[in-house]
Amino acid sequence: EAMEAGRSGQETALGVISVSPMQMGGYTFYMQLVFAPSAIVERERATLVAIYDSYRVNGAVRRRQVRDTEEFDRAFAARSVESIEATGAAAIARARAVDRALDQSTSGFVHYLNGSDVVENVNTGARASVDENWAQDLARQYPQDVRVVPMSEYRAGD
Repeated sequence: EAMEAGRSGQETALGVISVSPMQMGGYTFYMQLVFAPSAIVERERATLVAIYDSYRVNGAVRRRQVRDTEEFDRAFAARSVESIEATGAAAIARARAVDRALDQSTSGFVHYLNGSDVVENVNTGARASVDENWAQDLARQYPQDVRVVPMSEYRAGD
């Protein structure tokens, strides 16, 4: 450590500034300064150096601060990953919903252009695209077995 003097306006600072890498990534910034009005620095230099030299970092407290910071960083990083994953999952779910809506509206439009409807066998779930008049007749004749599927329930391929 080297003691240097620097001037800032009406005060002079004596001290050390240190930046060093940490084990967990990032950097530590350490600064130890004694400030005094410029007019007294030379006259009281020995006293200021004694004040500076008497300062000691409590190693146990500093290690706890570093450990707490590292634990916070790990917890924050874990929450960030969870947040990113949740955001990604939500975006995928929205994209799938949009995709389903596009499939439904495309199928509905195609059936409209073709004058057809989708019918479903309510017992087996089998579906077929048939002329809209025939779809209505089947549903009327076999109400327990056949239904006309509304466009809101169309699936890809209907």
